[in-house]
Amino acid sequence: MGFAKVYLHGIPCVWWYVHSPGLLLTSQQYETLSKEKFKFPTNPAPFTPPEKVTEAQIRAAHEVWRESHYTFHLGQAVERALIAQVVAVVDPPYLAALRNTNTSRYGDNILKILQHLIN
Repeated sequence: MGFAKVYLHGIPCVWWYVHSPGLLLTSQQYETLSKEKFKFPTNPAPFTPPEKVTEAQIRAAHEVWRESHYTFHLGQAVERALIAQVVAVVDPPYLAALRNTNTSRYGDNILKILQHLIN
C-alpha cells in the first residue's frame, strides 16, 4: 500500500492506493518492483445476490462486491487526478496530439500520456 499526493481543484489530497505504481510504469518496469502483476481494478457488474444461500452469505458477497466497487472508483479517481495534474503543468502544445477535439479530453490513461511526453 502506498500513497500519492494529488491536487483536486487546487486542494491538496492524499490518496491511498494498492499497487498503483502500475498506473505510471510499464509492465516491465513494474515487474522489477513486485512479483505480482499489476492489474487495474475492473468495474464490477451491479450486485446480484447469489441464489439459495443464507443471509450471512449474501451480506458477505455484498461486502466483497462493495470493496471491489470502491477500489475501482478509487483507481479511476487517482488516474483522473494524475491526468489533471499533468495537463495543468505541461504546456498545451506538448499535449496537442493527445487532445480529443470533440471532447477536449486528453485520454484516460496516464501511462500513455507520460510515454507520449517522454518520447
